[in-house]
Amino acid sequence: MSIKKIIISTHSNEERNYHHGQKNCPVKLDERTIVYHSTVNWNWRNEMRRILPKALFILLMIPALASCMGSRGSSWSEDGLDVATAITAQYRKISPQLAKEMMDSTDPVLVVDVRTPSEFAGGHIEGAISLPNETITTAQQPEALPDKDAVILVYCRSGNRSAQAARKLVSLGYVNVYDFGGILDWPYEIVR
Repeated sequence: MSIKKIIISTHSNEERNYHHGQKNCPVKLDERTIVYHSTVNWNWRNEMRRILPKALFILLMIPALASCMGSRGSSWSEDGLDVATAITAQYRKISPQLAKEMMDSTDPVLVVDVRTPSEFAGGHIEGAISLPNETITTAQQPEALPDKDAVILVYCRSGNRSAQAARKLVSLGYVNVYDFGGILDWPYEIVR
């Protein structure tokens, strides 16, 4: 099956005069546009040979990309923490001074020490509960923290584990998580 293929091009008068009289002679439509008429045998098999590799590549990439996305839209995780959740839900980093003000206020707060039990026994902030960072998983809510709306103040020794624990708690659905760093920066009294 053959069809007429029309190629539209813009040429100056000199270019148009140069092409006049040659095979596939241009036809003037207006001052800037001419049309070249040529007969082309269009073969669907040739067209399929050109398009098929690209289409197959795209079709093979769709399942691969879908498997990377996972059920929640991300396959990246840090210590079992879904990064997409951690990005959208956030904890707040506060100073030890603000944490102390929150503890001294009449509003109820939970102070959570995420150090090891031996570190907790060596000295901790008064009223704190021990919940080691290693025991907090993103798969199960800690029994020591039943209320996901409670104000939770998290600390550790230097601030690294408290940040990890705060991210895990947020990914579990806790909405009022505050990280005030490490006990090394705590300028107030501790209980031994």
